[in-house]
Amino acid sequence: MNKIPFDSKELQVVAEIPNFFGTTDPVYNSPVSMKENYLRTMKKEPVWESLGNESALFCPSVIPDNIARAFVFEANMMPPQDGIDMFGIPWEYVPDAQGSMVRPGNHILNDANDWKEVLQFPDIDSWDWEGSAKANNGTFLNGNGFVLAWQINGWWFERLISFMGFERAAEALIDEDQTEAVRDF
Repeated sequence: MNKIPFDSKELQVVAEIPNFFGTTDPVYNSPVSMKENYLRTMKKEPVWESLGNESALFCPSVIPDNIARAFVFEANMMPPQDGIDMFGIPWEYVPDAQGSMVRPGNHILNDANDWKEVLQFPDIDSWDWEGSAKANNGTFLNGNGFVLAWQINGWWFERLISFMGFERAAEALIDEDQTEAVRDF
């Protein structure tokens, strides 16, 4: 890829974008878009060193876990709140931690061997994907940043913790009577 020569016009601030900390970051008059620089960075050919603001985190409210975990990033932002995840587990927003946790005493699984009988998998086709696409297809998904779609709480052990609590989930990892069920899960 050809190197782009530096031009002092690149130091001009042409816009500002919100950042994760509630303030703004400058957008400079660069020779390529932030999205293009992000793609070039992934190819190890950046035009400038990425600051992280070249991407837009996308966690839509159509996925119940994003509401439950107080982690909605989309066109229609919503304040952190308590919610129910896709498995029906209540989560509680903890302002001091600026995050959510499963409401104490609401674990639905005591033994990993019971997961097939106990867990009710969501019907994700019933979620309003079309409405979410329409709401987010404006400047949020078609903006200057590279869109990073994040499926939060997808890691299997974190999900197991939400079903069992940390102690039971950790025990299930080493309990010879549960390890096969954990592997199957």
